[in-house]
Amino acid sequence: MGINKAVTLTGLSLVGTGKDNYTVSAPSNLTGTILKGWVEIGISNTNQVYGKTNRVVATALNLNVPGLGVRTNYWGTNGTVYGPSSNGPVNAGSYGVEVVVEDNSQTYEGTNRAVLTIGKKSAVITAGSDTIRAGTVFSGTRYTGSGFLDGDTITGTLVTHLRSVSNTNVLVGYSTTNNQ
Repeated sequence: MGINKAVTLTGLSLVGTGKDNYTVSAPSNLTGTILKGWVEIGISNTNQVYGKTNRVVATALNLNVPGLGVRTNYWGTNGTVYGPSSNGPVNAGSYGVEVVVEDNSQTYEGTNRAVLTIGKKSAVITAGSDTIRAGTVFSGTRYTGSGFLDGDTITGTLVTHLRSVSNTNVLVGYSTTNNQ
């Protein structure tokens, strides 16, 4: 690779009916710029769902050359704060991704960018029905959850208002501090 590299043209020939009437020659002082070979990088798996582990994109190169690899960097976009880092992000949000070819022989180059979107995981909290009689205690913990990951806990207490059945909003929450 480089600028002003000597170039030699050999094997020139003519074709056609008058080819024997000509002599082909090339100048001997030719120079040229030799560039690295360009490698196309495909990026996939860019839409994922939160799962408590690092989320990474999948990459594919259009060449299979020994010593050819990639370096991937992630950073937050659209209000998501993260990186830059070579580790895939964990939390829900939008992340820029840049994949760059790393070549031990310094013969190839390539780069590509994409956006990794990690969506929030869906979960449901369902309140159990209960009957409250005068003089009894209301159990505010009769609820179940589904769609949560191992180790996640539901916190909070159901509340009710005697004489008011119009409020059916469940007052149980799930921690969003981990952007889940």
